[in-house]
Order: sequence, then C-alpha cells, then structure tokens
Amino acid sequence: MGSFRLELLPAAAPYNGRDAASGTTMTQSTRKLLGTVLILISLVVWSVLGMWIYMSFLGAAAWWLLIGCFAVMGMSWFYPATWIIRWMAKPDAK
Repeated sequence: MGSFRLELLPAAAPYNGRDAASGTTMTQSTRKLLGTVLILISLVVWSVLGMWIYMSFLGAAAWWLLIGCFAVMGMSWFYPATWIIRWMAKPDAK
C-alpha cells in the first residue's frame, strides 16, 4: 500500500496593513469607508434574512415567540458589525 503523508501549511504572517499582491497599504480612512459600506450592506442583508425567516416559518407563531425571535435576530447582527468596526479602527501601518 502507498504511504500517506500529512503536510502542514506554514503559519500565516501577521497582518501589517499591506496588500500582499501590490505591497500598498490601506489607510484608516479607506478602511472606514469600506467598513461603513459593509455594515450598511450587512444590515440590509440581515433585515431581508429576518423577514424571510418570519414569512417562511413564523407567520402564525405566538406573539411571545415572535418577540423572542425578533430580539435574538435584532441583537445578533451586532457581532459581525463588531468585527468590521474593529477592522476599521486599526491604526495605519507605519
């Protein structure tokens, strides 16, 4: 039988603010612009997803279940937005 060999990938280098392909840096103002657009897009997508879940599965549910589901859906977009905001707030590479 043939032998099986597991090769591990080398660890990724820490992010230093430079684009690996072109060697250019992304400034904080550019990250803020892109982050704002990403947050707005994610809010629209999250809202549409919430409406789809409501219309598909929760249309005839009890009011207390709807309140719980909307509370969970309303608070859960916070975590992806937090990741985007942290990325936006990184200082410029020196």
